[in-house]
Amino acid sequence: MKDGVGNPGKFIPYIQQYEFEALLFSDPDLTSEELGSPDVSSELSRIVQEFGNAENINDEYETCPSRRLKKFFPHFDKKLHGPVICRETGVDRIREKCAGFNDWIEKIERLARKKTLAQI
Repeated sequence: MKDGVGNPGKFIPYIQQYEFEALLFSDPDLTSEELGSPDVSSELSRIVQEFGNAENINDEYETCPSRRLKKFFPHFDKKLHGPVICRETGVDRIREKCAGFNDWIEKIERLARKKTLAQI
């Protein structure tokens, strides 16, 4: 993709290997609390441990992150709850738990620093 862009230095591709909802597994305690079932936190933590990290939770159609959340929280609505949980979790915590997402953000930050230094 980068080779096909006119200015590859400013194009930072990021292909998320998982659903957005995987990010909601970054803080199982907070996610469970926000969705009204704090007792489910241990199950969400177990899932994260099983896969090594939140980003790897994407094994099959029926067990993808959104369906896993829906199983534990039938009222889960990704458009309603997803942004709230991400905001409450915070980007620092998500970056700490999701290395691929963090790497992408770091590339953007490096580009921003270079641009800022070039303007000085």
